[in-house]
Amino acid sequence: QSHTLRVDNASPTIEPGHSVFVGNLPYGADEETLREHFEDKLSEGDFNEADGEAISGVRIIRDNETQKCKGFGYVILRDATLVPLALQLHETKYMKRELRVMVCGKRFKGKRGSDNKAN
Repeated sequence: QSHTLRVDNASPTIEPGHSVFVGNLPYGADEETLREHFEDKLSEGDFNEADGEAISGVRIIRDNETQKCKGFGYVILRDATLVPLALQLHETKYMKRELRVMVCGKRFKGKRGSDNKAN
């Protein structure tokens, strides 16, 4: 049985090209079960499994004092080709909560989907 060690860095890096933002996480969320939730879906459509694990990391943002989940986090993927598969997990149930899975990074900062089209 393997376990993931969580280490909090002073300045963590999230690679926006192959990461997804995950919102609406429950306070009791943990990295292991969130990873499993994503791995189940990604393993179905990952045609480059020989390149290694589909998920290279999971980062749940936590409160400094209580160490409880603040309700969001990031799933860092092996490469950008897995992002569309991960986005299919939008509105799936995780610990009785409906997840919000979105592209992360500066590419879409300030834009909330296709509802904000310029007229």
